[in-house]
Amino acid sequence: MSRWPTWLVLLLGSHLQRLLRESMVRRALGFPVILVGATLLLTLLVVGVFRGPSVLTHDHPLPDHEQATLRAEGFTLRHHASPRESIASREAVFAVQSARWYTDGSRQAIEAERVVRQSRGASWWPRPAPLPGIEASVHQGVLMASLILAIYALYGVVFGAGMVARDRDEGNLEAELSLPIPSWLHGASRLLAATLILGTWMALGVSFITALIGTVDPWALGRIGASAALGSVAIGLGSVGRSGLKTGFAATLATGLSMATGLFGLGYALPEVGEWLPLASIIAGGSGWGPMASATLLALLAIGLFTWRTARP
Repeated sequence: MSRWPTWLVLLLGSHLQRLLRESMVRRALGFPVILVGATLLLTLLVVGVFRGPSVLTHDHPLPDHEQATLRAEGFTLRHHASPRESIASREAVFAVQSARWYTDGSRQAIEAERVVRQSRGASWWPRPAPLPGIEASVHQGVLMASLILAIYALYGVVFGAGMVARDRDEGNLEAELSLPIPSWLHGASRLLAATLILGTWMALGVSFITALIGTVDPWALGRIGASAALGSVAIGLGSVGRSGLKTGFAATLATGLSMATGLFGLGYALPEVGEWLPLASIIAGGSGWGPMASATLLALLAIGLFTWRTARP
């Protein structure tokens, strides 16, 4: 009975442990998600702090119905000896002083002016531009999620090629090749290890963006991310050849990254084609099922090429 599944699990566990133990790998994997999350949270904090409350100041009591309407619209009313000065000092967004009113030009001030003019029977009142709806937020979420997927896809090329080149320099690859197991397991275990780690962080990134600002179809983005992880690692694995980190790795890495960026460009130039390919589908979109199938074929090709060029006896 064949024991290759056992060998595959053992090799996979070994490669996962080695990747997770490297501090540089951990920092590189966590950086995109942490950076995007911190940026979004900081933006929310800045908007919340600097926007301030919607305060309207006045030097004489306003009509009761006007006060009720303003409070219903979310405004805080405060008496001020010099309402005009409250605008200059940023204590208020709208000020009523005698028969005149003053604003700071903000959206809240336009809303306050609308309420005041309507309550006083004015012939016209300003109409603030509508805020971006959920569609705009979701669109931004898709763009940010796609950016994270693209960054991790480039990582995949480096991981696929770098794992082989590192192990060759350290002598681990030669030691593995002496084991009495099928040669293709060496490439398959490395490909699966890098794909699992990248896919996990891609899923975290998409989930984080979806939770904060929303995306159109997180499951489709997840499939696109999984295909990008598998496809990018396959590109790195297939392009590594017989180079090590100290001998010819720059050319190997340049070849792999050129293929990856070429797929990105294809997704932009021909989206109807790109939605069926790994990496290209990050730009082109789609359901993600087509890229999953093509990435699987690419992975099998990369394992075969790696076995023929590198892992054969």
